[in-house]
Amino acid sequence: MALIRVNIALDAESKALLREEAAYHRLSLSAWLRVIAQTLKLPAPADMPISVLRAQVHQLIEDERKKQLRKRGH
Repeated sequence: MALIRVNIALDAESKALLREEAAYHRLSLSAWLRVIAQTLKLPAPADMPISVLRAQVHQLIEDERKKQLRKRGH
């Protein structure tokens, strides 16, 4: 997997919303941003049923949770 770094300037409200969404999924902000980046790489929703896209995003979230747990030694 290639690493792509992107610097994004966020206002306080946007950052708060991202943190809130990350907390909802029990992820760090950086892990949630990785999920968003990986989601953007998925095929266009018009090419697949929304249920398939939703399942793929859910799998990305679960994969990030597992990575975080391994980093914490669980």
